[in-house]
Amino acid sequence: MGVIFKHTLKNMFSKPFRTIMLVLCILICSFAAMMTFDMSNSVRNVLESAFLTMFGDSNVMVTGNGGLKDADFEGLPEHDKALMTADMTTFNIPGNTEYAYFHEKSILIYTTDIEDANTLHLLAEETDLARNEIAIPKTLSEDLKLKKGDKIEFFDENDQPHEYTVKAVLSYKGLLSEKYNVVMPLDGFRDLFGEEITFKGAYVRVHDRSKVGEFCDLMQEKTQGVEPEDLINGELVQQNVNGVTSVFAILFLICLMLVIFVTISLSERIMVERMGTVGTLRSLGVTPNTTAKIVLFENALYGLIGGAIGSTLYVLTRDAIFNNVFSLNSGSDIELEMNLGKVSVAAWIGVIIGAIVIECLCPIKELLKATRTSIRDLIFDNKDADYKYARKTLVAAILFTIAGGVCLSLVLTKTMENLGFIFLTIVLLVAGLFLGYPFILRVFSKIFEKIFTKANCPVAAFSCVQARTKKASVGISRLFVMAVTMGLTLFVMSYSYISFVNSKPADADVVVNGLTEQGSKYSYFNDIDGVTEVEFFNFNWGVDCVIGEDDVKEYASANSKRMKEMYHNVVLMGTPGSFKINTAITDLSETI
Repeated sequence: MGVIFKHTLKNMFSKPFRTIMLVLCILICSFAAMMTFDMSNSVRNVLESAFLTMFGDSNVMVTGNGGLKDADFEGLPEHDKALMTADMTTFNIPGNTEYAYFHEKSILIYTTDIEDANTLHLLAEETDLARNEIAIPKTLSEDLKLKKGDKIEFFDENDQPHEYTVKAVLSYKGLLSEKYNVVMPLDGFRDLFGEEITFKGAYVRVHDRSKVGEFCDLMQEKTQGVEPEDLINGELVQQNVNGVTSVFAILFLICLMLVIFVTISLSERIMVERMGTVGTLRSLGVTPNTTAKIVLFENALYGLIGGAIGSTLYVLTRDAIFNNVFSLNSGSDIELEMNLGKVSVAAWIGVIIGAIVIECLCPIKELLKATRTSIRDLIFDNKDADYKYARKTLVAAILFTIAGGVCLSLVLTKTMENLGFIFLTIVLLVAGLFLGYPFILRVFSKIFEKIFTKANCPVAAFSCVQARTKKASVGISRLFVMAVTMGLTLFVMSYSYISFVNSKPADADVVVNGLTEQGSKYSYFNDIDGVTEVEFFNFNWGVDCVIGEDDVKEYASANSKRMKEMYHNVVLMGTPGSFKINTAITDLSETI
């Protein structure tokens, strides 16, 4: 065994460039594989820890613009809930003695049963609020120099002041998610906004997490206009997980094909070099199967080294990569931590084993051909054989290319957007190029041969003949073409993704986000020195609408589950006509 191992290492390092190339390809592929198989689990861990910060112990979020009642939760799996609602008002900064207009602030006030909020940990600390007491976030306290015991006056719809006392100053969590948020008890909310409270949402903790899906389904079936969201395994989580993993899955597929085609291309050359070794082993009485295992040991080492380095490199750099590439935004002022959890040991071991298996499978065709050859031919077969062009290979290349082109047109026209279909498209196109490249090489080499012959360049003409006839020349040429193609594909995908992420939403020097008032409230933008043009973008993301007369009629009596099936999610945008500064939306008519 020691002799075999020593001989294998000698073969590997006798061609350092080839060894580096193979190991590097496997390393990149293994790294991409770890990102694909482990990242989905990491993203799920991040989202779960984020939801614990945003929603306390809740595992279901329920919204109902028509209002929620205790009766809506009857007959459902055992749970705890906190019905809540919110409304906007204004308040004057405490201690202000100047004209109120310049010091008035808008604030969003949340209310719920405080005991229920404490049960679900919707506040950073357990808090007890009396009728005229409120809890505020620390950032608001620091910004307005407020402390416990200070008084704040909020104005009702008739501009009448109502005084409240700051009882608690808390960190961001749950109900307190932004600077200008306040939590008050139900009685205090009624004093400010009226006796009738319509609960627009609810935080729910289903005791048995395995019944969260059942809870959501039952609630949709027995209510109307209510939308429960599974915060652990629901659409929101799955969309985020799928969005991340699909990008890395495509990256992994491209890297995997790069490894396969590089290995297949090099295996022909490796087998030619190993013919003497195979013949020697066979002449010593070693069986063909054992001979094959000994020869495959070299490929297994390539897979082991590349797979181990690539997967280990991912383990060492995962947290840094995730924190630099992705940003976790709660949509509020809550700062969310990247709790990625532990790297999957099964994925790490599986990737290394997978790398070894792939490296051993790729040269099987050449290896079987070698083990079936007679011992005499093996010993003396060290010549560079001519490349054989087969009609069936050309037919297969044409069929793969046509099928890949059809699939590509469906993907580009967004007729098919399934990730598996995109995978199939890439595989078909790459397979078509791999099989058809020798024929492309033959056509162009003949053209250049004629050109060089007419130009009286016999050496160049002979090189063209060698390029298309010798197996090694065709194999190496195809190897470089496939490597360049895969590399360009990765570059284009990466560049497109970076361009998309960094794309400017407008041809402007400053983009102001988070405006919540009417445009007239910001008319002073035009009066700021240096401002030459201002353009407002009025929009509402994620609006559900029902299309079609029949669906509209059915909607009136449908339950929540059926309503969700009829919804079309759209973005509502208000504009008098085409935008001048905004570049995200184009081709609008001058006036609408």
